[in-house]
Amino acid sequence: MVKILFPLLSIILLAGCGESASKAVFSRNQSLEQKTNISNVLPESSVDDSDEYKISEPNDVLTLRDALSLTLMKNPKLKAYSYQIRADEARALQAGLLPNPEVGVEVEEIGGTGGKSGFDAAETVISISQLIELADKAQKRKKAASLQRELAEWDYKSIRLDVFTSAANAFVEVLGAQRTLSLNQELLTLSEKLVETVSQRVEAGKDAPIEQEKAKVLKAKLEIQYNQALQNLQSSRKKLVSFWSADAPIFTKAQGQLEGIEPVPAFSKLKEQIENNPDIARWKTKLDRADAMIDLEDARERRDITLSAGVKRSNETGDNSFFVGFSVPLPLNDRNQGNKLAAINDKLKTHQLQKNAELQIYSQLSETYSWLSNSYTQAVKTKQDVLTGARAAFQAAREAYEQGKAEYLVVLDTQRTLFEAEESYIDSLVSYHKAKVNIERLTGQTIHTEK
Repeated sequence: MVKILFPLLSIILLAGCGESASKAVFSRNQSLEQKTNISNVLPESSVDDSDEYKISEPNDVLTLRDALSLTLMKNPKLKAYSYQIRADEARALQAGLLPNPEVGVEVEEIGGTGGKSGFDAAETVISISQLIELADKAQKRKKAASLQRELAEWDYKSIRLDVFTSAANAFVEVLGAQRTLSLNQELLTLSEKLVETVSQRVEAGKDAPIEQEKAKVLKAKLEIQYNQALQNLQSSRKKLVSFWSADAPIFTKAQGQLEGIEPVPAFSKLKEQIENNPDIARWKTKLDRADAMIDLEDARERRDITLSAGVKRSNETGDNSFFVGFSVPLPLNDRNQGNKLAAINDKLKTHQLQKNAELQIYSQLSETYSWLSNSYTQAVKTKQDVLTGARAAFQAAREAYEQGKAEYLVVLDTQRTLFEAEESYIDSLVSYHKAKVNIERLTGQTIHTEK
């Protein structure tokens, strides 16, 4: 396999506050492959099932490194593509083999009449022939097949990045679902305390009984929201473990810093990195293979020679004789002109497909960059301008209500505003991380953020 240390993917999730920097899932200056040492610790392809590389899902905390390592080793799609590489390696081996010699045996002058009856006058011919390929056809076939194998490697890198990107996005979704469940649990606890407070005020005659019913209704709604958040988390966990073909999750918690966001780099810097994308880098190999096919079809224009030699024995006289010969096709009609023209047009088509692929990647980068920028702005603005104020307003309304200085309706309104702000903040964080993962898929390496 081509010795290319290609960054697979990196994202900004850290392994958690309690872990040391050496165990962090994300490092701004290292790709995911470098940080997790996948190229060194794990096999290049996921076909190796030896005990040395067997890993299992943890039964406690799951980090991004754990998730991607499990995906690399157990994802059936990656296994299928790694077998494709091996198949193309075998085809390259076959393409470089020379034709086998042929042995022929003929018996003539048998089964006739008179003196030619039986085997008395038989003549036995034993010959051996060998096709001699001219114009170095075997090496040119092997070169074309080897380049096809390299294309399979690029395809594997692309699929591996696609699967890793999807798995990383699923990991982010689990982090977001965990955060949402925690938020709903917190609001439900606050609601239970408010129900107690309202009940005490109703018993003291400070509030009407209707306020107590409102508090209970709100608590019931929050219980429903909590159950929905729990179901969403369970669904997200199952989606994540499906990347390593697990039926149900074993881990108890995904560990990462959802709030670890950083300023977005300039678009021009990301655009410079686009050539690291294997979907673009593969086209050089594709063009090389097109050239190799043109060379091969040119070589096939030169007709091969078949050399033959043998011995001939006559039973009638007991004499032996030897013979040599050769044969070569006469290129009167078929001079391989059709295949040569097809190879040339295939290369021209490849040029156009390369341009189209580059345009698509640039377009995707532009769209994803807007997604990342908007998500970052929304997360920062929500935290600074909305969330802080919503928390303060809810706390003030709650204290004012307990002191009899505000109506319960004010508490409900501020609580609803706080919940919406918290949800919006979580959504923007999840959106930011997913956008960053997708940009790193398009650029083929980690984003170097600006400070």
